[in-house]
Amino acid sequence: MHLPVRQLVEFLLQTGSIDSRFSGFDRAAEGARIHRRLQKAAGAGYEAEVYLKQEYSAAGVDYLIDGRADGIFTADGLVTVDEIKTVTIPSEQITQDMKPVHWAQGQVYAAIYAAQHSLAEMAVRLTYFQVDEEKIIRFTRRFTAAELDSFVQALLAEYAPWAKRAAAWAGARAASLQALPFPFDQYRGGQRAMAAAAYRTFRDGGRLLCQAPTGIGKTMSALFPALKAMGEGRGERIFYLTARTTARAAAEQALAALRAAQPGLSLKSITLTAKDKACLLEKRECTPDACPYASGYYDRIRNVLWQALDENEFTRPLLEELAARFQVCPFELGLDLSLWCDVIVGDYNYLFDPVVSLKRFFETGGDYLFLVDEAHNLPDRAREMHSAHLQKSQILGAKKLLGPGKGKLKNALGKVNAALIELRRRCEAEPGRTFFQAEALAEFNKLLGRCTGPLEEWLDEHREGEAHEALLEVYFALREYLRVSEGYDDHYITQLAAFGGDVRASQLCLDPSAFLDKSFSCGRAAVLFSATLSPAAYYKDILGCAAAKCAALPSPFDPTRLGLYCAADVSTRYRDRESSLGAIAAYLAALVAARPGNYMA
Repeated sequence: MHLPVRQLVEFLLQTGSIDSRFSGFDRAAEGARIHRRLQKAAGAGYEAEVYLKQEYSAAGVDYLIDGRADGIFTADGLVTVDEIKTVTIPSEQITQDMKPVHWAQGQVYAAIYAAQHSLAEMAVRLTYFQVDEEKIIRFTRRFTAAELDSFVQALLAEYAPWAKRAAAWAGARAASLQALPFPFDQYRGGQRAMAAAAYRTFRDGGRLLCQAPTGIGKTMSALFPALKAMGEGRGERIFYLTARTTARAAAEQALAALRAAQPGLSLKSITLTAKDKACLLEKRECTPDACPYASGYYDRIRNVLWQALDENEFTRPLLEELAARFQVCPFELGLDLSLWCDVIVGDYNYLFDPVVSLKRFFETGGDYLFLVDEAHNLPDRAREMHSAHLQKSQILGAKKLLGPGKGKLKNALGKVNAALIELRRRCEAEPGRTFFQAEALAEFNKLLGRCTGPLEEWLDEHREGEAHEALLEVYFALREYLRVSEGYDDHYITQLAAFGGDVRASQLCLDPSAFLDKSFSCGRAAVLFSATLSPAAYYKDILGCAAAKCAALPSPFDPTRLGLYCAADVSTRYRDRESSLGAIAAYLAALVAARPGNYMA
C-alpha cells in the first residue's frame, strides 16, 4: 500500500475539533510562503523539501511510505529533520507537547533517513512560526535509529486493519471492473471512437482534447474507459471535474447506469459539495463552540469512517444523513471519505484552485485519471482562480466600522485607503479612467501585508456582530490579493479602474496555462472534452496541454435531417423588437405546423 507520511500520522494521531475560524481561508498557501522564507533563511547546508520514500512491512502489510521533509541539516554533528508549522495561537501557549502529530511527522522522516544512511542517531526539530507576532519558536529532540524504526512500525501496525480493508477492496474492484459491460445495448455514432481514444490515453498516460458534439454521450464515453483502465491497474483513482452542478448530476447518472448494468459493482464514488452548501447549520461557523459537528470531530471520525465505508455511493443526501447520525461535519466527512473512494466527482476547484484544491491528493501527486467535462469553460475559470481584485470602498468601509479612536488596524487601513486615492488620481488622468501596467504594485502590496496581522487580532477579539462579518470579508479579499501577488509574473497584468468615487485594483491572470499544466501533472492522464474545443491549437496552448493529442468527432445525427432557414426580412435589433414580434411569431407558427413534436424557441 502506498501511504503518504502526512496522511498516515494525521489519520492515526490527529485529535480534537475542527477550528478553522477566520484563519482557515488560506492557511495552506500562507504556510507554504512561510516555509520558503524560513528555508531560505536557513542558509547553506540546509536541504529544503527533501523527498523521502521507504518500503516497510508490518502486521502482514507491505507499505511504500513517502513524503517531503521540510528541511534536513546537520548541527553539532547530528543530522536533523526540520518540521515547520505555522500557527495562530499566542506564542506563550506554544509548547513542545501541544501537537504529538507534528513530532510524529518528523519522526517518520527521520526514521526513513536514518535507515537509508545507516545513522545510529538523529534529531527532530519542530519549528513553529507564530504568524501574527512573526515569532519563531523551536524545540529539538534526539532519537536513536532503533527508537525511530520502532515508532514507525507501531504506527503501521495500528494502520494495518485499514490497509487490509483497502487492499481487499482494490482486489474486488479490479475483478469487478474487468467484468464491467458497456451499460447500453449499443454505442451511439462516434461514441465508440471517443471511448477508444480516451482508453488509450488512460492506458498509456498523457492528455487528450476531445471535441464531441451534443448527443454523443460524452460522459459515458470518458467514464467507462477510465473505469476499464483502472480495472487493469492503470490508475488508482478517477477525478470527474465539472464546471456546473448539472454536469455533476450527469456523472452521477452515468455511475448509476453502470451499477444497473452490473449489480453488485465494486465501486465507491463520492460527490463533493461546497462547504457552505454542505453545512447542516443555518449559518456556517466552523468552531467547536458554535458547531456540534465540528466539536470533537477528529476524536470520532475514524469510527465513523469504518462504519460509513460499508456504503458505496456517497451522494450529498447520504453524506448529510451520515453527518447527522454520527454528529460530524458533512463537508469534512466527504473529504475524509474521498481517500477511500475510487471515483470523485466535484467542481474544477478541487484540482485547479490553489486555495481549495485537495492537498491530501495533489501535494505529492499519484496515479490519477482526470476527466474534465465542458473543458471550454476551464480557461476562464482558471483565470478567475488566479486573479484578484480589491476596491477602495472595501477598505474605507472596514475603517469606518472600527468606530472612533486610533489603533494599529485603523492606521494600517488608512494607509491602504490613501494609496488607493493616489491610484484613483492616476486613473482619472487616463482615457476611460482606467490603465494597465505589466508590473505588480509592489509598495501597495506591502501596505496590504501590514493589515493582515492586525485584522486577525481584531477578528479574534470581536467574534460577533455585523462589523465582524464585514471585516471578515475584507480579510478574505486581502489574503486573496496577497496570495496572487506572491505568484505575479509575466502571465499577469495589473489593471486600475476608477468609477464614481471608487477605484478597483486588479491582478489579472491572462494566461493560466502554466498553472493548469502543473495541476494536470499531478496525475497519470487527463481527458478534456466538450462540444466546443476549436481551434484545437488555441485550446492546447491555453489549457497547458501543448503535447496533448486531439480528436474531433462528427455529430451522431443524420445531417440530411438538418434544416437551416434564414428569415432575412426580419430584424432582431432591440429597437425593432415590437415591430418584428408578429413576423417572428408567424415564422415559428409555420415551422411548428410542419411537423408535430417538441420545440424550443
